[in-house]
Order: sequence, then structure tokens, then C-alpha cells
Amino acid sequence: MTTSRWRTITAKVRKRFPVETPVTIRRKKMSDAGLTTFDGRQYHIYIDFKQNDSAQVETLLHEWGHVIAMEQAFKHKGPWGKIYGNIYEWWFHGSEEEEEEEEDD
Repeated sequence: MTTSRWRTITAKVRKRFPVETPVTIRRKKMSDAGLTTFDGRQYHIYIDFKQNDSAQVETLLHEWGHVIAMEQAFKHKGPWGKIYGNIYEWWFHGSEEEEEEEEDD
């Protein structure tokens, strides 16, 4: 895939699914298809350039999903709130019942 085409694709993803935290995206030789890291200031997405064009795009979309999920979690937004609510509910309203059931067995 040409660099120009790759930049067009990444720009479309950034525009359609914006995030507040800076994200760098690099294609490089890797043993995995993709990887996302966070250094405390920005996200870094790495895509294995040896993949075919379609796989590179699919990997980018996959890794961008990680960025969105992590950003929401750090900011206590999105699905994180529901997940936390389920954990909280279990701990304060369900965990003792499970302990009692285990003692009965």
C-alpha cells in the first residue's frame, strides 16, 4: 500500500472516530499483526507492514478500537461505567451470597 493511501485511510479513521489523546501510527516489521501502547501522554499503534493491504487496514481498525476503549476507561466513560457498575453491584450485593452458598456445599 502506498504511503499516500495509508495516510488517507488513517485520516478517515481519525475523523470518524476521534479521540482526545494524541495517537501515533507506524507501519513496521513486526512478529505480530499489530500492537497498541500508551506511554502516559499518547498512544502508539504499530502495524506490521508485511501484511497485505486489507489485513493492514483490519489491524488498524482493531488497534484503534483498543485506543477508544482505553481512553474511555481512563476517563471513566463508555462501557467502562457499566462494567464497573456490575463489579460494584456484585461486590456490595452479591459476593456475600456466593460465600454463603460455598459454605453450604
